[in-house]
Amino acid sequence: MNVDFSGIGSIRKRTGFQKLTTSEPNADDHIQGLFSYITSTVNDILYIADGTLYKYNGSGGSTAITGGTFSTSADVNAAQVADRLYFFDGVTALSYYNGTAISTTGVTGAPTYPAQGIFFNQRQYINSTANKDRVYYAQKIVAASGASTNTGTFTTGTDAGFFGFGQGYEVVGFAKQSSYLYIFCKTGIFRVEPVVNSGTLEHTSVTISNSIGCRAPRSIDNVGNDVYFLDSTIYSLGEVANFTSLRTTNVSAKVANIFTGMSQADIAKAAAIYSTEHEAYLLAIKVGSSAYNDRVIGFSLAYKSWLLWDSLHVNSWLEFIDSSSVKHLYFGSDNDDSAYVYEAYQTTNDDGAAINAYYYTKEFDSKTFDTEKIYQMWSVQFGGVYGEVTISLLVEGVVVDTVTLTSGSSTAYADGLGSLPIGTFPFGLEYNSPDVSSTDAGINNDWRRHDLNGQEGTTFQFKFSNAVVGQSFEIKQALVRYIDFSDRPYKVLASREV
Repeated sequence: MNVDFSGIGSIRKRTGFQKLTTSEPNADDHIQGLFSYITSTVNDILYIADGTLYKYNGSGGSTAITGGTFSTSADVNAAQVADRLYFFDGVTALSYYNGTAISTTGVTGAPTYPAQGIFFNQRQYINSTANKDRVYYAQKIVAASGASTNTGTFTTGTDAGFFGFGQGYEVVGFAKQSSYLYIFCKTGIFRVEPVVNSGTLEHTSVTISNSIGCRAPRSIDNVGNDVYFLDSTIYSLGEVANFTSLRTTNVSAKVANIFTGMSQADIAKAAAIYSTEHEAYLLAIKVGSSAYNDRVIGFSLAYKSWLLWDSLHVNSWLEFIDSSSVKHLYFGSDNDDSAYVYEAYQTTNDDGAAINAYYYTKEFDSKTFDTEKIYQMWSVQFGGVYGEVTISLLVEGVVVDTVTLTSGSSTAYADGLGSLPIGTFPFGLEYNSPDVSSTDAGINNDWRRHDLNGQEGTTFQFKFSNAVVGQSFEIKQALVRYIDFSDRPYKVLASREV
């Protein structure tokens, strides 16, 4: 819980988050949507709370935008088409932000209550809570000028209208890859390609799945050359954009139990983003009886492994590139009691609160699950970080030894000789790692060794933890030395390490 990956196979305490908005845009009302609005002259951050659209003023405050309002409770989604940012909440009529105010000028024949939308093929595609099995498409951007004048016109004609896949296929969301539009229904997924036939825009479709669909429209996001989404668990389209043999892949098999027991309403609240800066798909979910999203489950593409974080109450995400070309990951709070916009991957605390980080390794039996062993000592290699680390050794699932160590100081960090072997002698391990105890006051190199009092068992496991404000830790390696017994009583084999 609350750890992240680092370097080559290391784990560390995750970084924290801090406020972007220093005052709540609308007191005691959570963020309903978080967006960017980008043109050749502006690069703005926008968000909605209590149905009102706000613009970040660059110094912690918010400016309310006039011209219209949205649902005060529904999640709000958006898609930018040229210089218009269109909004969809499934409750109110289609409208857009033009850089100054909310407007409906030029919106003609739009479906009632649009819920999701995407910019694709120079136009917007949207669904509606009124006609749930339809996909509507508007006229495209004016080719000569790039103007958005006609992008709100849905009146049926040669280049605007709607299509569907038959009753029973309720459209919930969209994604795009290459020249294809992927349409996610509750009970199926389709790949659509726009074609012009005798001057009329048509859409040809291929079925990807008629059994797996998407139940969380805001979980859909592009992940490299793939698309991830949440149904009963997290799935991937399996990089199928240019393949004729279409398939979906369950990428979350190892963590699928997290989604067990979640209601349809809880699943529908999930919100995801793929952070290109950190190469991680981050999905905010609601666990148990919580009134808001209170966990983040993340998949690291670099390490092909899953992470679980708490204390992040995420309604919506935004990856934003500022005027200095620096990437930021922001999220809007789903918690009415802390209704701010925050920046993730910051500092060593969660807006001043401690991060309770702990990590269990798997249980090791040294490939001799039926052999009794005596565990003699352990050694741990720390990374160059500052913080206190509590290390527990579990034998057969029971904590048998706990020690708290300090890695570095605020001005001096752990950085020793490591464990480079000279011949068969582990130089770094023996000569750069004095014994430690629970009263150890300072680690000034990489390795620390701790002797055990002959703990017996068949398996061992480590737990590393820290819950101190302003501290962090990194674990690079952990070794255990043990002796084991043969099938003959009292005969001891040679000492071993794992």
